[in-house]
Amino acid sequence: MDKLEKFVRENRQAFDAKTAKAFVWEGIESKLNEQAESKGITKVISLRSRIYRYAKVAAVGLVLLTIGGFLGSYWTGQNQEKQFSFGVINEEYQELETFYAAQVNLQLNQLGGYRLDESLMKDIEELDASFEELQKELKIQGVEADSEEIINAMIDNYQSKIEILERVLSRLERENKNQQSVKNNKDGKVSL
Repeated sequence: MDKLEKFVRENRQAFDAKTAKAFVWEGIESKLNEQAESKGITKVISLRSRIYRYAKVAAVGLVLLTIGGFLGSYWTGQNQEKQFSFGVINEEYQELETFYAAQVNLQLNQLGGYRLDESLMKDIEELDASFEELQKELKIQGVEADSEEIINAMIDNYQSKIEILERVLSRLERENKNQQSVKNNKDGKVSL
């Protein structure tokens, strides 16, 4: 091993601790850009400037996500404050409300693949509006003796919505089966 290599190995940390100032790198970058322009090559972008550019984009994205998160939590908090339903009164009602809401959501998801009649959507919207009115009344009355009537009306609302959705879904499924049967007959296939 020669003396230079030995010196470098022994003093490696001292070499790694020293870095060039930013103006030195800027000078090198400008010289490279001048050389690139004279040869007709596109501008040379240093790693430092790329990192700086990506860091700016990431910072802006982080700020936007943070603002969106705060606004979302604010609006969600506002909506949760407005919604008061019979499930908050006791556990039994909570189970009923969870069951009915799940049934309605399941059937609405099943209907999502079909093109629905506007009158059906209008009926569902009317049921939703009456449910919201019942929620407002229940919130005003709280857990009083008269609230039992409101709760029963809310349950009836859920049941009506489920019944309507079940009828529409079964009708659409029948029509779909009939169309499949006709299609199979046109294709020369025998359907049972």
